[in-house]
Amino acid sequence: MPRKYRGTSVGTLTVPDGFKVSVYAAGLGSPRMAAFGPDGFLYVTLPKRNMVVVLPDLNGDGVSNTVLGYARRMKRPHGLVFTGAGLVVAENGRLVLLNDADGNLQAESREVLISSIPVGGGHTTRTVVEGPDNSLYVSVGSSCNVCIESDTRRAAVLR
Repeated sequence: MPRKYRGTSVGTLTVPDGFKVSVYAAGLGSPRMAAFGPDGFLYVTLPKRNMVVVLPDLNGDGVSNTVLGYARRMKRPHGLVFTGAGLVVAENGRLVLLNDADGNLQAESREVLISSIPVGGGHTTRTVVEGPDNSLYVSVGSSCNVCIESDTRRAAVLR
């Protein structure tokens, strides 16, 4: 959270009857994106820590029991999506496919799917989704706030 907002109340959350708001996991720093895996666990990117973590709720009480490092030494991971092939993570400059073959909640394999995504500039986050055509789509931010991009891959969604 930006320093100027720390300690500032966001007010009271209002939810419909029968629902409640609670903390699922704490102490992650600056989580960016999250997705539930086929195992039912929540996977979260932590760009500032260069890792993807998994937050299992092993006893079904609605709270993560632990924070496990699923993939470390990444390049500012941002977006993530589960596909039939595994967990695809959008890093700064590339898309990688992660797999946990032995089910220990740590990715043993890491395959670079594409390494030609533009890097640099002020908008370095990358979001990835799988389209209805089973293709991957990744957003690429602009290199500036007010300019006409010379690289057509910037300020665009790539397939």
